[in-house]
Amino acid sequence: MSCPNVTDLFKPGSFFLTRQTGRNGRLVAAAQSLVRGASTYTHSGIVLGGGEVLEALPGGAAISPLSKITDSGPVLVCDRPVRTYVENHPFLDSTDAEVDYWIRQRVVGAARTLEGTPYSWLDYAAIGMAEWKIPGWQLVRRRVESSEHLICSALVDRAYRWAGIELFDDGRLVGDVTPWDLAEYAAAGTVTTCC
Repeated sequence: MSCPNVTDLFKPGSFFLTRQTGRNGRLVAAAQSLVRGASTYTHSGIVLGGGEVLEALPGGAAISPLSKITDSGPVLVCDRPVRTYVENHPFLDSTDAEVDYWIRQRVVGAARTLEGTPYSWLDYAAIGMAEWKIPGWQLVRRRVESSEHLICSALVDRAYRWAGIELFDDGRLVGDVTPWDLAEYAAAGTVTTCC
């Protein structure tokens, strides 16, 4: 079943959260539970517009049809990063609509540059080590901060950072983001759930 009014719900520059199925979904859920906590959501990505999304996959970040996401089950869509940016960054001689369009294009452009970025299960271990300050965590800091390999939620965070939007200002490492973190971020604003 597809979501109604997909164009209205999935605005370019928004991020989505959904539940990944199968073995990979179970692995992400288990890793995420160990790092942050259990969450309904185990997968995320950026809406590119034109019926496309960018998502991190085991074979690398790929542009996929939006229908792949909307047909797979409940989807949460969050437009808070763009809306917050527009509200907090008025520009002289620019309307909110112009700023909205501009920042959406920046997010989408940043996301597109991440296509092909390898996925790494080891990032969950690195995030966990840093979270719990396990001896040697400083050695893995660069791995978490790197954009050379990204889990899905770190890909979302990276695209926003490269577009000039910081989702988290709590001192965490760049890339230290799980789908659970994105769900918590989304819960603090207005979200749309469909399907």
